[in-house]
Amino acid sequence: MAKRWKWGFVVLAAVWAALFGTMLGYAWNVTHQAEPMLKVPMEQVQNTNISEVAQETMDRFWTVAVFGVDSREGKLGKGTRSDMEMVLNINLKTGEIRMVSVYRDTYVKIDEKNKYDKINQAYFEGGPAQAIWALSENMDLNIDDYVSFSWKAVADAINLLGGIDVEISPEEFKQVTGTDAYPDFLKKDVENDTLKVYCNGDIVYKIKGVTAKVSVIWNYTFPKGGGDTHFSVMKGSKADLVIRQGQEQGYKPELYIEALPDIDLVAYEKELAAVMSTVADKYPGVALDKVSDNVWQVQIPATYRVGHEAHFGQVMENYLQYLQDGKLPDWEVPNMIAKYYVTTHALEMAKVKAKK
Repeated sequence: MAKRWKWGFVVLAAVWAALFGTMLGYAWNVTHQAEPMLKVPMEQVQNTNISEVAQETMDRFWTVAVFGVDSREGKLGKGTRSDMEMVLNINLKTGEIRMVSVYRDTYVKIDEKNKYDKINQAYFEGGPAQAIWALSENMDLNIDDYVSFSWKAVADAINLLGGIDVEISPEEFKQVTGTDAYPDFLKKDVENDTLKVYCNGDIVYKIKGVTAKVSVIWNYTFPKGGGDTHFSVMKGSKADLVIRQGQEQGYKPELYIEALPDIDLVAYEKELAAVMSTVADKYPGVALDKVSDNVWQVQIPATYRVGHEAHFGQVMENYLQYLQDGKLPDWEVPNMIAKYYVTTHALEMAKVKAKK
């Protein structure tokens, strides 16, 4: 019985932590967001097809849609995808809160023209107003209010709480390196017999006036059944190039081309097909797979894919060649200086800030 109470307490604490994190992320989002949250005229997105009985029941509740969008820059309008969608139902009499998560890949009607797609496409095409309409229409609801927050807000909230530290015990260090003790040069970073690894965090800087951001989280190992994850966006004037490597991709990096809103999709698709034809001439087998109206996945044959371990082997081969030649390639020197200057200087700045 005591064990049940213990785990019940742990689960309850986890739920409250998740709720607190969401609220903190929202609060941080409101005060630091790059783009103000859009005002949605809720009367224009009300569901008029609900029965009178259902409406009378809903009048006793406050129903709020919560959207977490995939923007790293704090953008909250259309052109971003609501990868997290939840509906909160708050009893106005008792204060009881119930919530449900809506899978982002749920295939539903996303607009009044009877277009069907994944539900997160509604937010991409029409922002929160269209996303609220899609939720109300498909789930027989009337949404009273909404809140959106970006991935940047979540990352900032985590940093506000002190970030995510990686600590490696002597046993884990031995498992990784095969040595029984920390070497002398690492002892300055050892606290209470545990090695502090300064590898997680965000770096925001500018390259020729263009803002760039790198966000990294290294865990000691990936979850059971999982693998390394990666996400990056290269923004263009007509489309974004997006690399995703997560559970949905089987933890293999996949490249997507996501056309921006308000461009001529017919003309752009013709341009894209012409360019990809040139790519396929050089790399036979590379092709496009259209996954939605404005998104294409680049199909990359297995012959061009290099696994994690094989890649390390290639790096070692190149290193040994450089060692034999006694010099690095001309392109490698400025790249390496820039990379290590940015990372080491960012760590120095973070340590100074932490002491204040």
